[in-house]
Amino acid sequence: MSLNWMNKMLTSVALALAGPVWTRRGVSSFSQRKVFRKGCVHMNVQGSSSSIFPTPRLLRDRFRVGDYYIWLYDDKNGTPTSWERYNVTKSNDSGVVVIEMSTKFSVEDEYFTHHRMTVDLWKHFDAFEYSNDWKLWNFEYYLDDEQEESCWKQFGIGDNVQAFEEKFDIFSMLNMTKKFDTRNIMFQNRNLTLMRSERHQYTQAWYAPKEHILSGVALLKSFAEHSFSLIKFGRRGHKEVDVNIIL
Repeated sequence: MSLNWMNKMLTSVALALAGPVWTRRGVSSFSQRKVFRKGCVHMNVQGSSSSIFPTPRLLRDRFRVGDYYIWLYDDKNGTPTSWERYNVTKSNDSGVVVIEMSTKFSVEDEYFTHHRMTVDLWKHFDAFEYSNDWKLWNFEYYLDDEQEESCWKQFGIGDNVQAFEEKFDIFSMLNMTKKFDTRNIMFQNRNLTLMRSERHQYTQAWYAPKEHILSGVALLKSFAEHSFSLIKFGRRGHKEVDVNIIL
């Protein structure tokens, strides 16, 4: 892991813990342009240059273009079933990020991208109390059509916010959660206490604590027939980091 990157991340955490001002002095304006051609969605999301209140620096640093996280899914017997990658492909100072979701089913396979979501972090930030108080700006699936143009197509109305919240708890990232459960694991051969805030209880995921370089990122989840754990993360221009978790 790059020491420079580590230092920047830890500095951002320290600044966030120091108590940023959360009163919004102005509402960021956004422009969204969609061109529909053969049912395809071509989106250009831009933040206004007149945006008054920028996204907290920790969120801007966490969701940089080129950042990615990989979770391994296992069945109830511990057999790997899929590798899921979230990759930030667009991000701006107004707090709009685009994350592409890719999957592969064996170590030797190449990832294929199948969905993407556009998230307005400010709208998410306003939904501090309940997950149903906001929607994804957009949720799309990739149509790979050999006969016609392959493209992104709208899927649903954006109410499947768990697709984002299951993997990221921005309120923990910003040290805003006061009620949470804890769980101890070994992370990179060191003891680490994970958090699950009351706000994110419904996701059943466990997140890195606020002081950690991966604060608010889901490290573990166990559910009926499967479980997942973070196994890698990376940033453009930096060496990929392997994650070692022992329960």
